[in-house]
Amino acid sequence: GGRVLYEGLADVAAQHGYSVTVLLTNSVLHGAAQFRERFHFIAHRRKLTFPEPQLTKPHTVRDAIGDIEFVALTEEEGARYQPPLKNHTYRPAKPRYQCVIDDLKQGESWNDSSDRLRAQGLDAARGRCIAHRIRYDAPSPTVLDPGALVHPTQPRTLTMREAARLCSYPDDFIFATNDKGCGCSTDVTQAVLPVVGEYLARRFTIALDDVALEPSLDINVI
Repeated sequence: GGRVLYEGLADVAAQHGYSVTVLLTNSVLHGAAQFRERFHFIAHRRKLTFPEPQLTKPHTVRDAIGDIEFVALTEEEGARYQPPLKNHTYRPAKPRYQCVIDDLKQGESWNDSSDRLRAQGLDAARGRCIAHRIRYDAPSPTVLDPGALVHPTQPRTLTMREAARLCSYPDDFIFATNDKGCGCSTDVTQAVLPVVGEYLARRFTIALDDVALEPSLDINVI
C-alpha cells in the first residue's frame, strides 16, 4: 500500500518537474537517544545526496535525562511553583496504576507486571501495548506518548521535558502549557525530530549552494 501511495505522489511531482527521494531515517543514528524510524517523501529539482550519518556510539536514555530525574514536579506543584525546568511536570497515577509502576522492571512491558500483580489478587490496571518502563542503558524506543512510558528509576511516567530531551529538543525550546504546566504531548512526539531536521536541512543547503549539481528527474528510495 505504501509503495502505491508514494509512486502515485511521485507521478504527480514528475508532472510538475520534480524528482522524488523517499528517505528512511532513524533518529538514533543522528544523535537522539531514541530509536525512531520515519520515511521522508522529498520532492526536489536539484540533485540531492544523503550520506550515511557517522555516529560512533548511540546516546542512551541516561545520557539524555539522567541529570534531571530528581527535579520533576507533579502537575499540582507545577501550578503553584516555578519548575526548575519548563515542561518538567507529571500527573500522579491512581492506585491501580501506581502499583504497576512500582513493580515494573527496566525494559519490562506494562502488562507483564499487571498480569503478575493480578495473579497475586491485586487490583492492577491493564495498560496500552506501548506502555512499559524504559531502560537507562540504551536508547529509548519510539516515544509515542510520554504518559505511556515509565521513568527508568523513578515511580512515575516521563515528563514532557524528558520526552523532549529523548527527541533531541534543547531545554530552551518551550512547549505551550496549560495552567498546571502541562503541554500537549503530540507537540513533542509528532514532529520531525530536530537532529533529523538539521541533517535534512544541511543536505538541502548543500544542494542549493552547489551550482554544479545538475537537476535530475527520477525516483530514489534510500
